[in-house]
Amino acid sequence: SHPHGSKVGMSKALALYRRAMKMARDWPKRVGDSMTNPSLQTVREQNYIVAETRKLFKDPVVRDERDPFIIKDLISKGHDRIDVILHYGIAAPKLHHVNEVPVDIEVDDDGLEAGIADAMSTEMETAMDLDHLKRRN
Repeated sequence: SHPHGSKVGMSKALALYRRAMKMARDWPKRVGDSMTNPSLQTVREQNYIVAETRKLFKDPVVRDERDPFIIKDLISKGHDRIDVILHYGIAAPKLHHVNEVPVDIEVDDDGLEAGIADAMSTEMETAMDLDHLKRRN
């Protein structure tokens, strides 16, 4: 058996990944923004799509899955999620107002700084991904 699940599952997963990246690249057009000079909000949404796609595909639980039925279900759910995003034109989940955050959540400064550093490096990788996609097409 193939070390990364079935070749069919792998090609369908790659097709899903490409579809998500293409959605990110075409996002300004989808939301009626400029493709050459999109707004900061549009760029943030593009970055979110790319970062979320990469995060989900790198998740060891997803990446190391071998059961073809689970793989098929994960791919189907991925396409469903893209369909919903395209239908409603909403890339990122709605961010709640700061005052709505439950009080019992505690974040130490080190954890917060690490999270911010990680988010910034992901955003830089995302920008490079988008730049690469633009140059390819």
